[in-house]
Amino acid sequence: MKARQVLLFIIASIASLALIGFFFPREGLKIGSFTLEFIHPSEILKKDTTTKVDINLVLEQENYMQNDEIRNLSDSIRVLEDFAKKSPLRIRYPEDNPKYLFNLYSMLDRAKKENKIIRIIHYGDSQIEIDRISDIIRKELQEKFGGIGPGMIPAIQTIPSRSVSQSFSGNLSRYSVYGSAADRASHRRYGIMAMMAELNGEANIQFTTRGDAYSSAKNYSKIRLIVGNNEGPFTATLSAGNSNLGTKSIETSKNGISILTWETQNPVRNASLSLHGKADIYGIGLDGKSGVALDNIPMRGCSGTIFTGISKESMSTAYKQMDTKLILLQFGGNMMPQINNKERIEWYGEQMAKQIQLLKEINPDAFFIFIGPSDMSKNIKGNMETWPYLEEVNNELQKVALENGIAFWNMFEAMGGKNSMPEWVKASPSLATSDYIHFTSRGANRIGEMFITAFMNDYQIYKIVEKYKSSKENKKTRNPIKNDEK
Repeated sequence: MKARQVLLFIIASIASLALIGFFFPREGLKIGSFTLEFIHPSEILKKDTTTKVDINLVLEQENYMQNDEIRNLSDSIRVLEDFAKKSPLRIRYPEDNPKYLFNLYSMLDRAKKENKIIRIIHYGDSQIEIDRISDIIRKELQEKFGGIGPGMIPAIQTIPSRSVSQSFSGNLSRYSVYGSAADRASHRRYGIMAMMAELNGEANIQFTTRGDAYSSAKNYSKIRLIVGNNEGPFTATLSAGNSNLGTKSIETSKNGISILTWETQNPVRNASLSLHGKADIYGIGLDGKSGVALDNIPMRGCSGTIFTGISKESMSTAYKQMDTKLILLQFGGNMMPQINNKERIEWYGEQMAKQIQLLKEINPDAFFIFIGPSDMSKNIKGNMETWPYLEEVNNELQKVALENGIAFWNMFEAMGGKNSMPEWVKASPSLATSDYIHFTSRGANRIGEMFITAFMNDYQIYKIVEKYKSSKENKKTRNPIKNDEK
């Protein structure tokens, strides 16, 4: 075929497509549950009016005044308070109460001194798979408040992690409350990690931290096995490093949760558990003996409405005995394909309210922060734009969180708001993947850093308040007012 013929064919094809687009219904053609759309020629020719986000300004938000040593300078206090009130990165609190996390900050400050673990559980969807976002938060908090280890891991891990490599052999079967129907158990005892493994006989679980994990997560010295509902005797033998740390036993059948604990003299990187019996295995804690422990619990495809599908008994005891003090809930994105009107948004808000109420009921001493969905882009008539109704869903989740007495971190706003995802994709190096939904590893790190910026900003405010209170109390002690002087 000659070049002229090729050119005429291309021109004819374009003209035909333009003609179809000109006469095709603007609202699309409904075929069953699907809507067939065709781009009108005017959509191609018109100027792109999509709001653009300056990614450099967004990323600079985390560079604020954050000093380890609190200073009595009014400008320092002003910067911290301005951030807490105005920054897109700020954490929102119920009833605008900036002291919501103060008791948690106090516990974090005392953790090493009092030899206590402060556990933070990070539940989320596929945005936190591979320990993304969680690992940078863990690193920053362990460096500040002490603690080592990668946190809780399941008996059977189906998703690779940046922090831990593990494998198993033997008679273990995995079930989860999320995922496909084939993943479900015949009961509701999924436990604290929303997944569990049934042991029926013998099994061995091996785990080791990865060489490229953050330094504080590479070692652990306290290993805890969460066991439930054993039928008959159950035993677990732990080998860690080059040592056999012995066997822990549950002699007779027992309903409910048991936690078996081993401690190593020196921190280790690798260990294995040999299990014998018939029981539910809910998780393995790989922590230090004090400081921060942070667990990464990703649930691919989950919208966060699963907690009411788990028996309270399989969660409540474990939350308490595993020292759970803060729960991060990061959901919303997976609901977007199902949202097409205001009623569905309100329904989702009602479902999430039920999850929050349940978790607060069985964790009365814990604090909660809901992390809203990121921006997500959809191809709308040739432009990658924020998914329809995403802003409304994000606003509804913030409203539900605050009305139910927990804090909210607005990731959508922190990353730049509407139509920010394309700029994260186009950044060099890229901060989000070409699906315009998920972050790259580098992007996930930036999100984790943004969250920590907000968290530590309010910690600094807490330190200022505590220093001021201490100063006032010292003045009262030095200058007591006698009754006859009043």
